[in-house]
Amino acid sequence: MGSAVIVLHGLGEGRGSMQPLVNHLREHLDATVLSFGYASHRVGIDDHGAALGRVVAGMPRADRISFVGHSLGNLVVRRWMHVAPADDLARVHRMVMLGAPNQGSDLARMASRVWLLAALSHGAAKDLVLRWPEISRTLAVPTCEFGIVAGGKGDDRGYSPLLDGDDDAVVRVAETRLEGADDFLVLPVNHAAMMKDPAVQRATVRFLETGRFADPSADARGSR
Repeated sequence: MGSAVIVLHGLGEGRGSMQPLVNHLREHLDATVLSFGYASHRVGIDDHGAALGRVVAGMPRADRISFVGHSLGNLVVRRWMHVAPADDLARVHRMVMLGAPNQGSDLARMASRVWLLAALSHGAAKDLVLRWPEISRTLAVPTCEFGIVAGGKGDDRGYSPLLDGDDDAVVRVAETRLEGADDFLVLPVNHAAMMKDPAVQRATVRFLETGRFADPSADARGSR
C-alpha cells in the first residue's frame, strides 16, 4: 500500500461530509485515501480512538500514514495517539487539523449550562460538553509534523456573535491552537464548509506533501 491518508469527519456529521475533500486528495496525492467512519455516535472518544487503532493495525502494508481530521475527528486521532503502540506511531507521517477544538469549546461549555442540552448530549459530544477536563488529559500532542487550519474572518468578531474573538461559527481560532504545530493557517471559511472549500483543499494537499501550508517555491520567488 505504501502511503495512506486516513480522513476523519466530525462526530456529528455523516461520512459524506468529507467526500469533497476525499475526492480532492485522491486526485492530487500519490497515496491511498481512506475515509474513517464511526460505528455509533453514542459511544465516546475513547471507543472511537480504539476503533481507529484497529484500522491502523489492519494496514500493515502502509509504511507511511497521514491523517486529515475535521472538528472532533482530530480528537479521535489524538486519543488514539495517546495509547498507540510505538510501531504504529512510527508510521505516522503528517497530520492536518481542520477546525479542531484542541483547547475545548466555548460553545460546548455554553451548552453544558443549559440543562436540557446537557441531558440530551451523548457519546463524544457529551465528552466535549461535560467531560472536557478529564478527556483533555488523554489527548496526545502529535509527535509527527502537524498543521492546523482554522476558519475565521481575520478580525476580533468572527462568524458567530456568541463567541469571543475570531471563529468559524463553531470553534474559536484560539481554541484550534496546539503547541508544537509546524504551521498554522486562518482562512475565511465557516466550520461546516471547510471540506468543500478550494483553499482548504489546496492547503491540505500542500501540507501533506511538504509539511507547510505555504508554497516554498512561491516564497522563494517572492523574495527575489
